[in-house]
Amino acid sequence: MMRIPSFLIVAASAIFLYIGYAIFSWLRSYKAHRDPATAFNAALDKLIAAGIKINPEVQETEIFDRWKEVLASYGPIEALYITLGDSTEYEPYTNFSDSCWHIDLEAVEGEGSYVEILENLKRISNGDLDFQHITDYCNDDEDGKAWISFEFHGDKYKWDLEVDDDWVDSRLFDKIQDLCRKYNKKGRLTYFSEGQGFVTSYLTEDEFNRFDEVTKLKLRLL
Repeated sequence: MMRIPSFLIVAASAIFLYIGYAIFSWLRSYKAHRDPATAFNAALDKLIAAGIKINPEVQETEIFDRWKEVLASYGPIEALYITLGDSTEYEPYTNFSDSCWHIDLEAVEGEGSYVEILENLKRISNGDLDFQHITDYCNDDEDGKAWISFEFHGDKYKWDLEVDDDWVDSRLFDKIQDLCRKYNKKGRLTYFSEGQGFVTSYLTEDEFNRFDEVTKLKLRLL
């Protein structure tokens, strides 16, 4: 009897898994578009059960309208998690949630760009990432230089950052994770990919496991 090479078996299994997931995702998206209100409420219930909190100043209809736009490219829960990382489109630009943040990595627009990143990470950590006296420099004079400085637990830091047009130096997030380990923080920044950016939350190990179990979003640590 002819034996089928093992690599062909592995390849075929991977293809079938991919096709199965694609069909499942399509059916889920199809149902959501047929009955968006039910899909939205189900996704919202799961994310709330996973620990996500909605800012009381925000109207649910605003979240729903934005979610429907994102739903064109993602499943209901994925689309809602991404949406909740954003803010209203009008001043004072209220964040939908302080439990997550949708980071656009193409967002360096001069002085204050990296300050804003640290302030938002402080916000979603409920102050546990207590950055103080934050200042930055972002190639204002087109000299190819960028840096961020701050105080953390009484210690002063100044990190040089790479300049690549208007792209954020993603090593910044690795450095912050290192700070969490250095100061024995219970929380860590998480990662959920989205286009040219990602959505992040600040979760303890128990919160991370709970989020994964409830939502099946497969977050990973930065």
